[in-house]
Amino acid sequence: MVDAVLADAGTYAVTLPRPAAEIQDLFLAHAAVLDEVTTPVLVHFDLWDGNILVDSGPAGRRIGALIDAERAFWGDPLAEFVSLALFGDIEQDAAFLRGYSCAGGTVTFDSPARQRLSLYRAYLYLIMWVEAAPRQSSPERLERLLEVVFRPLAAMFEAW
Repeated sequence: MVDAVLADAGTYAVTLPRPAAEIQDLFLAHAAVLDEVTTPVLVHFDLWDGNILVDSGPAGRRIGALIDAERAFWGDPLAEFVSLALFGDIEQDAAFLRGYSCAGGTVTFDSPARQRLSLYRAYLYLIMWVEAAPRQSSPERLERLLEVVFRPLAAMFEAW
């Protein structure tokens, strides 16, 4: 999946925080932690308020639909947390984690889980940075992405 995003970066001449081959190597160097995921689930990978449609009825509010699923894949349920806490830390969202637990979800933020979250965040930031080119993002949007996506992505790669 990372290779596909890096290929798009080449197609659209997107400047990356490191050469594409180095980024591939970084992901490959950390890929073993993904083997801990033994039961894949459908991951939307673009969950935010605008992609969650809510129905109101006599029983209260319920999720009626999820839209905009072009980033969806079968994988680690933990990957969903990256877009749910975009630019933040899901571990600090006590209300979400309480609701997740009450709905039957379980999560342990151990070292392998945090490493996987880092991989998923880097992957999402790569997508967000690269897709700005074919979407012809405005200069203002590009400046925002530089601050909240590109620079944090470069820092992640440096830390790896």
